[in-house]
Amino acid sequence: MLKSVKDERVLAEVRDYIRDGSYPETACWVAGADYKEVETAIQRYDKGEATKEQEKIAIGIKQALAELQLNHTRNVKYAADAGDVKASMWTLKNMFPEKYNRQEVSEGDVNTDFNINLKIIKSEHKSLLDEDE
Repeated sequence: MLKSVKDERVLAEVRDYIRDGSYPETACWVAGADYKEVETAIQRYDKGEATKEQEKIAIGIKQALAELQLNHTRNVKYAADAGDVKASMWTLKNMFPEKYNRQEVSEGDVNTDFNINLKIIKSEHKSLLDEDE
């Protein structure tokens, strides 16, 4: 039988697993807690229909997720401040996806009107363009 997250110790355990990087469902499974109870609490809280107990559960889970996010964005910021370009790119891509995330291009959006200027430099090395001898 699954434990209830209405029990403060169980909710605290689930929150700890979330802070460590687990998804809420995974955190519930590891803690032996009822994820359906968490899911219902969050849904009802988001709709403004939660009981006091459900509100406490939803807020606890959302706070744990926010703490996880904050800790990892701080880590990325520290890495970016230390010169890690990938960390800066990650931050831009994830914090401002509308500007920096790769966009899907549909066939109608592709502009095929362009010119190519090609300069061939002679090399002493055999080129793949050279005819077979």
